[in-house]
Amino acid sequence: MAAGGCLAAVATLLGAGPAQAGWTASRSVVPGRFADAEVFQLPDGRYRMLYGTESEVSADKFGIYSSVSRDGVSWTPEGRVLAGKYSGADVVRLLSGGYRLYVSGPVSTTPEPGMPPVIGLVSYTSPDGAAWEREPGVRIPDSWLAAGEHRGFTSTKRLTDGTWLMAYEVGREGRYAPNLPTGLAEIRWATSRDGLTFTRRGVAVDSRNALLLGGAHSPEFFGAKLYFHSLTGIYRVSWTGTGFAKDTRVELPSCRDPGKVFPWTPPPGDPTLARIGDRTVLFHGDHTRGIFRATALATADACFAGHL
Repeated sequence: MAAGGCLAAVATLLGAGPAQAGWTASRSVVPGRFADAEVFQLPDGRYRMLYGTESEVSADKFGIYSSVSRDGVSWTPEGRVLAGKYSGADVVRLLSGGYRLYVSGPVSTTPEPGMPPVIGLVSYTSPDGAAWEREPGVRIPDSWLAAGEHRGFTSTKRLTDGTWLMAYEVGREGRYAPNLPTGLAEIRWATSRDGLTFTRRGVAVDSRNALLLGGAHSPEFFGAKLYFHSLTGIYRVSWTGTGFAKDTRVELPSCRDPGKVFPWTPPPGDPTLARIGDRTVLFHGDHTRGIFRATALATADACFAGHL
């Protein structure tokens, strides 16, 4: 499809109205060059947020950081829990107690001197979500990727039958239309019986359409929905029990009309949802500004303003 047709279709689909679910305006909760938040509840009722650093920070600051909160609004930093080239924290509670963390990080704990670390999807376990111990091996092998593809972030959940379900981003060079930012990405899925050895299943979100414009990034499970971000906002699709429905819906659109402004303000990115008290809360990134929070509200008239 020609670029003009892509943009017209997007403008028609997004319109000028509110996000379909209704969200309050986004407010900063973790300022700074942080992104890719993951929020989970601790046994004492508090919530822990793990999040990574953006590429603009110096290498000595790279890693996964932690903050804790009682209400999901005020967060107290705890410092760095994994130092190095780590990103994309993805946490699942273990039935035996404690947590498993999937994260993009160095494959070897003892890399060759003077050589850059080989990055892959690795996993850690923890009794408290703060101190993490490495598990051997990688969870998604490079053999799953075609030439020119690279793996992005993941989201993982346990199904009622004990199956581990993982959604993972796969990117490559290119662009959907000439005047769009470069970079294509789709979301694929895999399953496992033990959370360690996975079997690839297929494509969960095909982004090659005028709604997603070739981009589907940072998957996040919340209930039976899979959330992710594209060039124009945060979207969601449904898990059917055997696969993913083709029911992509906009959840939090950018306030700017992509048909008029290219490139536009970066959209809300890396969505994470949590049930805190009686509210559904959406945490998302805003590039170079940190991690923001919005609350589901039936009467909200919200879109993402970014740097406006």
